[in-house]
Amino acid sequence: MVSSGKSSAALKEAAGAPMYRASQAVKDALVIAVGEVFASFKSANIKQAVEDLSEEERDVALKYVFRCMELPQTTNCATVLGFHKAIVEAGGEGAIVRVMMDRQRV
Repeated sequence: MVSSGKSSAALKEAAGAPMYRASQAVKDALVIAVGEVFASFKSANIKQAVEDLSEEERDVALKYVFRCMELPQTTNCATVLGFHKAIVEAGGEGAIVRVMMDRQRV
């Protein structure tokens, strides 16, 4: 989807169907793929992409943001931080609390 210019659709797909029960290797591969989705956005388009997500999808996207921060060698940290900012602006600080308290990991 990313290669065909459908970054928003790819983000919505990843955030809408988290793989909580997959093996750690699959989760790691998915985090790298979502990091590539994040990197495909221009900074001017991040806010709109986040606003197009539901609250649940934003929470999952924030989980991916935090996981991407754990793997800085595979992601563009500036873009990931841009997503963090946009998600917190759209969902408030409660988004951070919900993600930190949720035991399900991506």
